Order: sequence, then structure tokens, then C-alpha cells
Amino acid sequence: MFDFGDWWEFNVVLESIDEPDPKFKKAEVIDQKGKAPKQYADYADE
Repeated sequence: MFDFGDWWEFNVVLESIDEPDPKFKKAEVIDQKGKAPKQYADYADE
């Protein structure tokens, strides 16, 4: 679930769980499809 106000749902596939590599400090996106929606609408334009 993303954005409880707009109720966007999507599926996530967990492909593997690996041991942490100490050289990586944070998570990163490795694949995506389509354009990400704006997180916050600009209500000033309405």
C-alpha cells in the first residue's frame, strides 16, 4: 500500500534474501516499470 489517502496498491516480488554486504550503506532500487506517480499533488493548481 502506498499513500493511504489515494489507496494505491502494487505487488512486490521478493526474489532473494542475501547476507548484508558491509560496503552497501542503504537500499537502492534495482528495477522499475513505468513512471512513478507524484507523491504529493500540487493542490495550488486547482
